[in-house]
Amino acid sequence: MTLAVATHNPDAVAETYVRQHMRLIMPGATVGVGLACSGEPDTDLPFFCVRRASRSPIRKLATLGALLRTGYSAALPLGEEQRLAQFLRTHNVTAVLAEFGTTGCALRTVCERERIPLFVNFHGLDATVLGRRRDIRNAYRLLARDAKKFF
Repeated sequence: MTLAVATHNPDAVAETYVRQHMRLIMPGATVGVGLACSGEPDTDLPFFCVRRASRSPIRKLATLGALLRTGYSAALPLGEEQRLAQFLRTHNVTAVLAEFGTTGCALRTVCERERIPLFVNFHGLDATVLGRRRDIRNAYRLLARDAKKFF
């Protein structure tokens, strides 16, 4: 049994609790996933960093494609979903803990496709302020339908 703990930026200074979750929830049986790594994360865990397209017309097309395919414009590009799915299979991941609702939205389709239960840990802004935006509300509806549990 392996847990993947996913966050937007694993090196964010203010998010020490995310790194604590990675270290302490299932020591020795945890991998990390970062949606916007600024470099190699400072951790000894196996780690997957999503590669995003640069800001260009291609990025705009990828954003539109993600929205149409998943209902969330910041979802992973299909190629990155496939790379992440391979990483999850390689490490025998049996559950994903998404730190923040938006991270859950980004990982929802890959978890659904791989039949890996998705648990989402809301922390504040993602539950209060972002939930007022129409695009996020729509993505949260899909997340509410597909995620296993919420914290």
